[in-house]
Amino acid sequence: TGSNDVINSSILGHTNGNLILGNCTFSSDNESLIDVAHVTFGDGNYSFDNTAKGAQVIQTGVFSGAGSIGGSGTLEVTQSFAWNAGTFDGSGVDTSSLLIDSGATLTISSGDRNTTNDYSIINDGTISWTTSPGTLTIVGNYTQASTARFNSELDSATPFLDGLQVSGTVTIAGTLGLTLGSLVPFDGQTFTL
Repeated sequence: TGSNDVINSSILGHTNGNLILGNCTFSSDNESLIDVAHVTFGDGNYSFDNTAKGAQVIQTGVFSGAGSIGGSGTLEVTQSFAWNAGTFDGSGVDTSSLLIDSGATLTISSGDRNTTNDYSIINDGTISWTTSPGTLTIVGNYTQASTARFNSELDSATPFLDGLQVSGTVTIAGTLGLTLGSLVPFDGQTFTL
């Protein structure tokens, strides 16, 4: 679909190809993305307001443009999602979230990323960076399941780690992975994630 589109009474589902979106709003029970193979979010604003469980499910995706993904619903990723640009922006309600399924990966290309306005991240899979360091700032809640992993890598040139900063509730189970690169830590040295 093109720019400034409002998806009215349509279900985009079970596609095998790429879906490229621009300025879309999915706002009712009749408007959803269901098991779409790949979605590219370019420049624009995307609102997922369908709060039904499983209403917005994508296998793979990339967020590469300026703008925001938001709304009061959950965007669920079943395989992989590359967060290269943009912001996840909530609706000020506790149903706004990004769900990384068990076995799926959220990859942040480099630098800092953030969510705003009560947009939460539920990590049942893996979160990591391709180039470190960076900070994931969540203005909302962060939940990490026992199946999940948060990978942090030390940039030995600057001694900074990939980090997590959350303004809401934090629930962590699973694994916090730390890669030190070429750094050999001294006894008692501490690192802050």
